[in-house]
Amino acid sequence: MLRGRTATYSVVRFLGEGFFGMVVEVRMLERIGELDSDRCNVVSFKERFDHMGLTCLVFEMLDISLWDLVIDQKRVLVTREIRPIAQQLLVAFDALKDISVIHSDLKPDNVMLTNRRLDPYRVKLIDFGLARPIAEVEQGMIMQPDAYRAPEVTLGCVCDVPIDMYGLGCTLAFLLLEQNLFPRSEYQSVKMMVDLLGIPPSVCGLPQRAADCRPQTQTDPKQALQHAFITMTHLTEDSD
Repeated sequence: MLRGRTATYSVVRFLGEGFFGMVVEVRMLERIGELDSDRCNVVSFKERFDHMGLTCLVFEMLDISLWDLVIDQKRVLVTREIRPIAQQLLVAFDALKDISVIHSDLKPDNVMLTNRRLDPYRVKLIDFGLARPIAEVEQGMIMQPDAYRAPEVTLGCVCDVPIDMYGLGCTLAFLLLEQNLFPRSEYQSVKMMVDLLGIPPSVCGLPQRAADCRPQTQTDPKQALQHAFITMTHLTEDSD
């Protein structure tokens, strides 16, 4: 039994442990705790306590990650299922932008379904261990998982909120393709981007626009929420 400040917890099974960024994560969770977790689609942080020299972080109970859904459950999603997931994550990133925070670790593992049986496409963004205030982001920092790393990070350029948009584009592609859009190798990844998109990238669809690395053309969350892929306004116009 683990005794927290507000509740007592039973250990059902051991899933793993992590140490990297613990102090930073607690600080960031307190900052993100200012957000309405349900409205902003971010995991709710309940409490922090110490047990036998270990720091315990308590979050709301969620279901499975998008990675588990696609890989373990062998559940490839279609466009009508991806759309609400994209919309919710854009709301989450827009909320993070409002408090000047970047997540910098978006991947299918870090997006969880809340209850796939009662609300199949309801998701929340989790794992803020690598999140940081925008003001603390330095040029040349290595962030993001290999296959979801924005080209400006790989190339050591100035980076900002759009790196999360790039991660979102790659995550949406994973849901549709059942595999990563770009390889884990940085060289092969950049080469594939150039082969597919040219230099500089110039594309028009939402996942691709989210992955565009030019500052003047990068789509931010608020703009992306108005994209036809999310609003489906093109269908309304076609019916008129």
